[in-house]
Amino acid sequence: MAIVKLVVKANVVPVRTLTLKRMLERFDVGRTVLPCLDAGCSASSHVVALDSESIARLWRRFVEVLRASIEELVKLVKEVNEARRREGRGPIRLDVVLESIGDVISYVYRWPLYRSPFKGLAIYTPFVSYLATAFARIVDEDIDLNPDIYSIVYGMLVECKKSAMDAEIREFVEQVFPRDEKLEKLRPAIDSLCRLLDLFEREKLEDLIELLLYTIPADTRPGLNHSSLLLHDSLSSAIAYSFAVEELLHRRLETPPLAIHVLRIASLLHDVGKPLEYERHVERSVEVVRHVLEPLRELENYYAGISSIVDLVAALVEKHHASLEECIEAARGPIAGLVGGDRAGVIAEVLCSALRKGDQYASSLDRVVDLVIEAAKCGGGEDEFCRVMGELGVADLAKRLASILAGRLGVSDPVKALEIAYRGARGVDSEKLWRLWSELWGSPATREVLVELSEALAKFVGFRARGRLLEYLEERLGGRRERDVGERVSLVLVDVGGVQASIRETQRLRVLASSSLAIDYVTVYGIYRLLNVATRVFSGTTILSIPPEAVVFAGGGTIHALVPRHIAEKLKDVLSSDAARAKAEALGMLSVAFPSLTFRLAIARLERVYALTVKRAYDALFEEKIVGGGASIGVGLSKFAEPCKWCWKRPAQLVFQGEEVCIPCMLKYITSWLLGFTTRTVWLLDRAWRERSKSRIYSVVCEEIVESVRGRRFEFDPLEKIAEGARGQTIAVLKSDGNVMGVFMSGALTPAAYY
Repeated sequence: MAIVKLVVKANVVPVRTLTLKRMLERFDVGRTVLPCLDAGCSASSHVVALDSESIARLWRRFVEVLRASIEELVKLVKEVNEARRREGRGPIRLDVVLESIGDVISYVYRWPLYRSPFKGLAIYTPFVSYLATAFARIVDEDIDLNPDIYSIVYGMLVECKKSAMDAEIREFVEQVFPRDEKLEKLRPAIDSLCRLLDLFEREKLEDLIELLLYTIPADTRPGLNHSSLLLHDSLSSAIAYSFAVEELLHRRLETPPLAIHVLRIASLLHDVGKPLEYERHVERSVEVVRHVLEPLRELENYYAGISSIVDLVAALVEKHHASLEECIEAARGPIAGLVGGDRAGVIAEVLCSALRKGDQYASSLDRVVDLVIEAAKCGGGEDEFCRVMGELGVADLAKRLASILAGRLGVSDPVKALEIAYRGARGVDSEKLWRLWSELWGSPATREVLVELSEALAKFVGFRARGRLLEYLEERLGGRRERDVGERVSLVLVDVGGVQASIRETQRLRVLASSSLAIDYVTVYGIYRLLNVATRVFSGTTILSIPPEAVVFAGGGTIHALVPRHIAEKLKDVLSSDAARAKAEALGMLSVAFPSLTFRLAIARLERVYALTVKRAYDALFEEKIVGGGASIGVGLSKFAEPCKWCWKRPAQLVFQGEEVCIPCMLKYITSWLLGFTTRTVWLLDRAWRERSKSRIYSVVCEEIVESVRGRRFEFDPLEKIAEGARGQTIAVLKSDGNVMGVFMSGALTPAAYY
C-alpha cells in the first residue's frame, strides 16, 4: 500500500477544527488528515496535517497571487517610466523598484495580520499603509520622508474604497473625501493599488494565507514544525539584511542598495518551493523564483541587465545550502554587472554569507531543535528545564522517538540517532533522512509519537519563559554557535508612553474612538517610520532603510524590530538627542495631535534564546529615560485663559465647530476624518440625504451587529457578560486596550508564539 505523504504543522495556539474545515472547503480541499485522524475529530487541535498534494495545490494558488502582485507593480513602473520619458526625465531608480518589490512580497506573506476589521467603513487596518507606501514610492521616490504620509496613504486607501462602492454610496463618501491635488499626482499608484486589493479580495487572500500559516511549516519534524514557513522566510530576510548591512559597514565598504535589495528578495523567496516538494525544495524554489520574478524582465527597456538580477536571486536561492565558495562563484558574475567587477567578489561573499546566516539563525531562533535532543537527555526533574519538559510529556516522548530512530538508523546511542535525524551527519544521505521522516509520518505506529511530541513541544513554545527556566535555557541552548550574528544584529524595542492620557483627555466620543485607532497607526506604522526617518535622515545613511519584515511584533504601544547593530546604536543616539524633531518628521500632524506621546527605546543583542533577547531589551527599557515629548503647543491653563471645551486641560486657541478648543483636540477631530469617522458630519449636511441613506449605511456597516444585540445572539461569553449588566438593548464598545501585549510577548520563547 502506498504511503500517503503528510505535511504536518504544529501550532502554539490550538486551531478550531470546524473553522479549519470551512476554510479548506473554500479552496476545494475537503479532507483534513489531522486532527481527524485515527482517534476521530476533536473540537480543536495543536497539530494539523494535510496530504502533500493538497498542500501543493494551496501553495500554487498562493504563488500565482504573489506573481500577480509583482506584475501589478511592474505595470505601474512601466506606466510611470513612460510618463517620465515624455517629460524628458530618466526612469525611476532601480533600487527604488527593487525596494518596493521586496515590500510587496513581505506584505503578502503576512496578509492575515492586515485584515480590515470593518469592511463596510472607510476604516483600514494600519498595516495596509505598508503596501500603499510601496506603490506610492514608484510615483514619488521621496514619499517615505514626507511628513504628510498619513493623509496621503489613507487618501489612497479611501480612493480604493470609493471604486468598489455603488453610485449612491460613492456620492456619500465624495462629500467627505473630496479629491486632493496630492492624490491626483499619485493617481497611477492609486489605480494600481486598487486593482491589487481587488485581486486579493477575489482570491480570498486573507483566508488563503491564514490557512497557510496554520498548515505549512518551515519543517515537518517535531520541534521544527511549529514555525510557519512564511514566518521563517520573513525572519530570514530581516536577519540576513541586518547582517549584510552591518558587515559592509564593519568592512567600511559603500553599501550598494541594489545588492542589498536583491538579498532581501532572495531571502524572502529562498524556501518558496518547499511546499511543492520538501525533499527537493531547493530545485523547486529556484523554479518558483524564476516564475514569480519573470515579470521583471519586461523592464529590460528601462533597466539594461535587469534579467541578471533575476538570475542573481535564483543563484543565491540555489546555492544557499551549498558551500560558501560555491555560492560566491555562482553570484560573482551577476553581481559584477551591478556594482563593478573590482568589488564583486567581496559583495558576493557578504550576500552569500548573510543569506546562509539568516536562514540558519532564523531556524535556530524559531525551531529549537536542541529542545528535543536536550529533553531526551533528561533523567528526571534535576533542573527547571527537565521539570517543565517532564510535566509537558516532552522528555518521555523525545526518548521514545530517539529509540525508534536508533532502530531505523542502526545506531546504538538513541541521543546520537536524534542528532543524526535532525542535523544530519557526514556520510548520511539527506534524501534518506527525508524518506525516513516521511515513513514515520505515514505509519500509524510511529505517527502517534510524532503527533504527541509535536503537540507537547508546541505547548512548550507557548509557555511563558521566565525566572530560572530562562537561565537553564540559556545554559543549555544559548551561545554555542553563530556568535557573529548576535554581534551584528540587535533587537530594537520601542515603547510608546502617554497612550492612555492621549486617549482619555477628550470628552468627545468621536475623538475618543478615532484616537484609539490613531494610536494603532502610531504603533504599527508611525514607530516604523520613526525608525526609518531616524535611519535615513539623522544618521546620514540615507540609502538604507529598515524593511517591513524587520518588524517582528507591533501592538499594544510596543514594537519589536531586528536591525543592524550599528544602526540600532545610531537610532538610540538620535532619539536621545533629537527626539522631538525625529518625532515631528515621522509622525507629521499626529505628533501635534498627540503631544503627550513619548517614546523609550532599548536595544539588546540577538541571542539564540529569543526570550532572553526580549527580556534583556525590556530590562534595558526600564532603565531608559523617557524621550520624544510632544511638540510645544502653548502654555498651560492660567486663571486668565479659557479652557478647551473638549479636554479642559489646555487653553482654548481657536473656535472649531462652534466651540472653543485647543489645537491638539482640533487635530484629533480632523484625524477622525482621515480614519473614516465621518458619518455624523455628512449626516448634518443634508437632512434629505440623511433620511434617504440611513438604511443603506446601516446595511453596509452594522446591520449584523444591531440584529445580534436586539436578538440577544452573542457568540462570545464576554459580550454576554457585558449584556447582562447593560440596562438597554444597545452595547457600545468605547475602547479595547492591548497596552500590556508587549510585556506579555516578552515571555515568548520564539517569534512563532507571536503568531
